[in-house]
Amino acid sequence: MLREVLKTEKIEWLDIENPTEAELNETAKAHGFPPTLVRDCLEPRHLPKYERVDDQRVFIIVRIVDKQAHFRAATTQRLTRKIAVFVNGKTIITAHRSVQPMLKSLATEVASRMDSAFTPQSVLVPIIDKVLDSYEPVLGEVEEHIDSFEESLLKSSSDTMALRKLHLLRRRLSVIKRLLWHTMTVIQRLSPQTNGISPEFKDLRERCDHVQFFSDELLEDVTSLLALQLSVASHRTNEVVRVLTLFSVFFMPLTFIAGVYGMNFYNIPELKWQLGYLWALAVMAAISVLIGIWFKRKGWLR
Repeated sequence: MLREVLKTEKIEWLDIENPTEAELNETAKAHGFPPTLVRDCLEPRHLPKYERVDDQRVFIIVRIVDKQAHFRAATTQRLTRKIAVFVNGKTIITAHRSVQPMLKSLATEVASRMDSAFTPQSVLVPIIDKVLDSYEPVLGEVEEHIDSFEESLLKSSSDTMALRKLHLLRRRLSVIKRLLWHTMTVIQRLSPQTNGISPEFKDLRERCDHVQFFSDELLEDVTSLLALQLSVASHRTNEVVRVLTLFSVFFMPLTFIAGVYGMNFYNIPELKWQLGYLWALAVMAAISVLIGIWFKRKGWLR
């Protein structure tokens, strides 16, 4: 569905929501864009990219975080939505599958900020800025989950569940990091078209650097938490094995004594002792006490 978003003397902004291949081919042909860009536009998993056709024609793909994405979404396609932008002279065409209300509000904002230095390609900067905006709430949510994991790490009894959640967070952050890296590449290649010395472009690069650094930091935190979680799980397993080993060491000599005198042989002289049973119990008790004293001196009963 093709609709007009903004039309002034300097810019004509058209938006295509949920376009078909025929609609995109027709639009691209009318504005002089090659069919390869249409294929890129239709590819649902395509990463952010920048391509300059000539001095008048520019094509970019950006991926904005889907606000409706489930917490378990940890792939490019499930976590984000793709927006393709065609720029031809004073004409801008945005194409996307899902509804993007931010484009309408962005068009109003652009219309109020037009000055003598404005060009249609200047719209690419606020579009990318809005895309970067969408990543910050997701990273903030991940940070909250990391904090909660840190607080409950030593108290949690469900190691498997914690490992699954941490692994999911790491996958999500890896996807975000890869998307931000490609977005930064788009910004860097866009630099000659937007005058790299302009304050808007400097702010955009600093913004992307900040979000990218934040995602790197969170990814390192999650990786550290995963390693710590595995260490805690291993420590708990070692504690259980230690307790079982202590019990087995206590009972091994006692079981040996009981086994020897439990054999049905006639020539065991101690079987005829009147106090043999009491002597056996006394020896078992003495061995247990000696083992206990030895373990205590070694510090193994702490």
